[in-house]
Amino acid sequence: MDLLLSSHVLGELDGAGRAALAAEARRARAVIFVEPGLRTVSRDLGRLRDELLLEPGPGGLPRVVLGPCTHSEACGLFAAGRERDWCHFFAAPDPEVFTTAAWREFSRRLSIDLRSVPYSYVALGSGAEGLSQAPASGGEVQLRILGRPRLEKGQAKLDACDASGVRVLRMLERDDRAFVKQLAEPSGLARAFHAAVDGDRIRSIH
Repeated sequence: MDLLLSSHVLGELDGAGRAALAAEARRARAVIFVEPGLRTVSRDLGRLRDELLLEPGPGGLPRVVLGPCTHSEACGLFAAGRERDWCHFFAAPDPEVFTTAAWREFSRRLSIDLRSVPYSYVALGSGAEGLSQAPASGGEVQLRILGRPRLEKGQAKLDACDASGVRVLRMLERDDRAFVKQLAEPSGLARAFHAAVDGDRIRSIH
């Protein structure tokens, strides 16, 4: 099998169904899982990611992560002290949801904030397929921002994932005012960055 695409399935499965989904994923050269951005589902997706990385793909090629991670190490959110955290991002909704009465009623009845839609995803490949991410230059790390940054006076705090794990970093407004302003809109942050990091402070990012 070349590709397995699974959307909003994992959270609906019992143990047997999850095992069957994992078995199908092991047969595929590439796998894409898309799930709601709920903590329990996202953490289960992270566990499935780590399980699949322990075994080679079809043809014996090593499994590699295409996204959202910038690495193929074990998920840093399973480290001690991270039990309440999860990997999720925010999608920008279609403009129609703000102009259609049916969508307004849908939002009201289900108490869903349609201004930004949380989701989780994992994409896995095999062998050289995982080499698409551009390497960071000397002195920089490649990281991905998780969840929603916290904007404070003069700075932003964000959960950042890289090969060393997940950590809280801060970006001072005076270092990059335009970037800190962008952090207010989480639907534009589901991508990786190269950053120069000094301790817990991001000196530059691009």
